[in-house]
Amino acid sequence: MYNSLKNKVVFITGASSGIGYSTCLALSEFKVKIAFASRRKEKLKKLEQKLIKKNIDTCLLNFCVTDQRSIENAVKKVLRKWGKIDILINNAGILNKGHFHKQSVKDIDYMTTVNYLGPAILTKCVLSGMLKKRSGHIVNVSSIGGVIGFPYIASYSASKFALFGLTESLRREYLKSGVSFSTFCPGTVDTPMIADSMKRKDFKKIKKHMSSEKAAKNIIKDCIIKKKKELIVGEIPSIISKLLKFFPNIVDFMIYHFYRIYHPIAKKEYFAIRNKK
Repeated sequence: MYNSLKNKVVFITGASSGIGYSTCLALSEFKVKIAFASRRKEKLKKLEQKLIKKNIDTCLLNFCVTDQRSIENAVKKVLRKWGKIDILINNAGILNKGHFHKQSVKDIDYMTTVNYLGPAILTKCVLSGMLKKRSGHIVNVSSIGGVIGFPYIASYSASKFALFGLTESLRREYLKSGVSFSTFCPGTVDTPMIADSMKRKDFKKIKKHMSSEKAAKNIIKDCIIKKKKELIVGEIPSIISKLLKFFPNIVDFMIYHFYRIYHPIAKKEYFAIRNKK
């Protein structure tokens, strides 16, 4: 089953840490060629050394997905080196938490660009080549927040919903093209992005969460190999997403009261309001 990956060219963003980093290391076991991208060049160099030790043919790409010209140049660099891109994994993403009305327009715009517009541009650049050779696979890493709108991450959820919708639309538009699409929607994953957001005083660190290694295995086994169209990982997120289709009012009520009990911001505001009465 995994032999089909040998010598495939994989392009992955957000590779300097978290899911992207773990996916690169996991893919190295299958002798693929890996083009890995991030803004953090020093961390990419460390990853490159690990991959080279495993005799993996690599292409280090230091760019930010907010820069369209850099995206286009990165794709050209990979094509010059290997002549093709077989698999694209759009993994780069950022997360900010807090009340929506307190976020600046600049922050909302930046999150939308990183989480949706950048991946959309990269997909567009890569898709043309895949369509010509009538083969290829694109995995867009969304989130459970891209399926269910949770409080205090409205901008993040909106950007991930957009990525989810893009993938769903492309899957249907290019159904008979030879190019396949998958959306990976994990619950909370133990990554630096999550850890950074949890360092704020008004958030507690989540005790139980998926490892980035487990997420990487899901991407490879279920999205790339089995070509699952949509993969929601996590028992509770999966149940909630199913309930949402048929009982949206109940889900709204459940999430509202759950956050009021357990979420630091909601809990603090709830007791403040109650004490005023």
